[in-house]
Amino acid sequence: MNSINGNELVRKLFKDKSYRPTAVCIIKNDKNEFLLVRSSRNNNHWYFPQGGIHFDETIQDAFFRELYEELSIMNLELSTPEINLHYGELTIRNYDLGEFNHGKAYFFVFSNYYGPGRFYLKKDEVNKYKWADSKLTKKLFSQSMKAKADLNIEAMNKALKK
Repeated sequence: MNSINGNELVRKLFKDKSYRPTAVCIIKNDKNEFLLVRSSRNNNHWYFPQGGIHFDETIQDAFFRELYEELSIMNLELSTPEINLHYGELTIRNYDLGEFNHGKAYFFVFSNYYGPGRFYLKKDEVNKYKWADSKLTKKLFSQSMKAKADLNIEAMNKALKK
């Protein structure tokens, strides 16, 4: 993603209808723990909060929108997000990708959390959250699809250096 900025790549993905652009929110607290959520649709796996980027929004807009929609986190509770922390594409089979035909493109965005820690979950999307250190996060991610787990762990390792 060095030769093209992330938002330009999002537009290209929409134009090509190849990979579904997805904002992944890596949120770290002052204890070096990461915010993880469980989906209401798939209660078996923990993951970073995330969601599809809309055609008319930037990666940063999607980052703030998803955190507010899923957990009621306000942008004032966060440090300035690092938009181009990490990027990866995964080909996904047997999954409804709508108009996209290959898989998902993950744009990992990092921010520190400074809020009070009271989250209000949008129950039709997220049914549980937890803060987890890097060791537990790796363990929880290892229970999901290997390629996705590896991609999330790579991004988490970059965030640990921030």
